[in-house]
Amino acid sequence: ASEFFLLDLLNKSTTLGNRPIRKTNWNMTLFGKTGSGKSNLLAYILMYLLNSGNHVTMIDKGNSFKKIFLLLKGHFQCRYYTWEEDNPLSFNPFLITKVGGKYQLNKTDEALYLKAMLVELIREKFPKEELEIITDLIGDYLLPIYYKMVNSGKIKEVNFNSFYEFMVTMKKVINKKEKTEVVEKGEKDTDDEQLLRDNFDFDRVSIALKKFYKGGQFEFLFNAKENYNIEDDAFVLFELDRIQKDPFLFRIVSMCISQIQDAKLASPNLKTILKFMVIDEGTFMMNENMGEIIAGNFQTVRKHGGGMIFTDQTIDKLAETGFANRIFGNSDTNILLEQKWTEQTRNYIRAYLEFTESTLRKVEAIDNSGPWREGTVTMAGVTENFRLVLSPEYLLALNTDSDNKANIRLLKLYEEFNNMETAIKQVIEEEQEV
Repeated sequence: ASEFFLLDLLNKSTTLGNRPIRKTNWNMTLFGKTGSGKSNLLAYILMYLLNSGNHVTMIDKGNSFKKIFLLLKGHFQCRYYTWEEDNPLSFNPFLITKVGGKYQLNKTDEALYLKAMLVELIREKFPKEELEIITDLIGDYLLPIYYKMVNSGKIKEVNFNSFYEFMVTMKKVINKKEKTEVVEKGEKDTDDEQLLRDNFDFDRVSIALKKFYKGGQFEFLFNAKENYNIEDDAFVLFELDRIQKDPFLFRIVSMCISQIQDAKLASPNLKTILKFMVIDEGTFMMNENMGEIIAGNFQTVRKHGGGMIFTDQTIDKLAETGFANRIFGNSDTNILLEQKWTEQTRNYIRAYLEFTESTLRKVEAIDNSGPWREGTVTMAGVTENFRLVLSPEYLLALNTDSDNKANIRLLKLYEEFNNMETAIKQVIEEEQEV
C-alpha cells in the first residue's frame, strides 16, 4: 500500500520514506522524456523554492516558463529577460566585482568566466594543444596587464572594445613595432615577451574576435555600459528560445548569465538566502568549456549558499558529454520521471546513480496512466517513488504546452486582466460550464 511522506528538498538533515538522510548540498538533477511531466514538476519546484524564501535564476531555452513567471511576479520581486532580434541581450563580462575599489582577478571567480568566454570565442580557430597555451597566456598575462592598466587609469572604459584595442596594441609592443607605454620597461621580463611572441598568434586571435568588436556582427554583446544586477530579485528568468538553434551563441550568453549569478552568490548581502541556478535542457550546449563551468558549479556552489538544478529529457545525452560523473557525484537530490528506455540508459543509471536492480525497477514501475505524473526521487542514496497530482488551477498554471487551447485562452485573458490568478479562475470557470 502507498504511504504519504514529506518530500523536503531544502533541509540537509531530513527524512525520505521515513528513513533519515543527511545531504551535503542542495544540487538537483531532473530527467524525464517528453510528456513525463518534467516541466510541470520543475515549475512546481520553482514555486516551492521561492515560497521558502530562496532566490532562483533560470536559463530557459524553450519559452516554457513565461506563464509561471507572470503568476509569480505578483508575489515576488521578479525580472524577465528575453532575446529578441531587434533587442538582443547585452552584457559586459569585463565588469567584474571590484575588491577594495580595484579590479583584482585573483579575488573573484567572475574572472574565470571571463577567461572561459574569451577562449570560447576563439575555440574553433585553434587546435587543442595551441588553444591550451593561448588560454594560459590570456589568463596569466593579457588579462592581468589589461586590468592593471584599468586600475591605473590608462584604460578608461572597461568592456570588450577596450580589451580588443589593448590586445592590438600589445601585439605592436611585443613585436617591437612601435614605442608605447603599455608595458613599462622592466615590468615583464624577456622570457614572458618571448613566450607571447612565440605562442600567441595575435593576428588569428584578433580575426576570431573581430565580429564582437565595434562595427562587428555582435558588437552589442559584450559592450554594455553596465552588467545586469540581479542581487535583489527573487526570480530571474532568462528566456533564450530565439537562439536555441545556435549552440555557440546560446553557450556564450549562458556563460555571461553564469558570471552574473556568480556575482550574486558572492554578495555579502545574501548570506542567509539560498541561491539556485536552474538550467533547463542544457546538455546541447555543453562542450568542453561550458561543461567545465557547469560541472565546476556543481562542485563549488554550496560553499556560497547556493544550489544547481540541471534538467534534460534523457541521461544518455549528459553521459556523452563526459561531465555526468561530476554532476551526479555532486548532486544529493536526483529525480527520474518516465524514461525513454534503452539498455544504455539502464547502464548509465546504474553507473551514475548507483542503482541496484531493485532500485531500477522502481523507475521502470512508473505509471502515468491517470491524471497524475509519477517519478522517483533519490536523496543521499535513498530512493522512493512519488506521484504528483495537481489541482485544475495548478495544472493550468504550470502547464508549459504553448499549443494547449486552455493555455492560449489563459494568456489572452492575462492580457485583458493583467492578473494571472484572475485569468486562471476565469478559464477554470469556463471549462466547468462546458
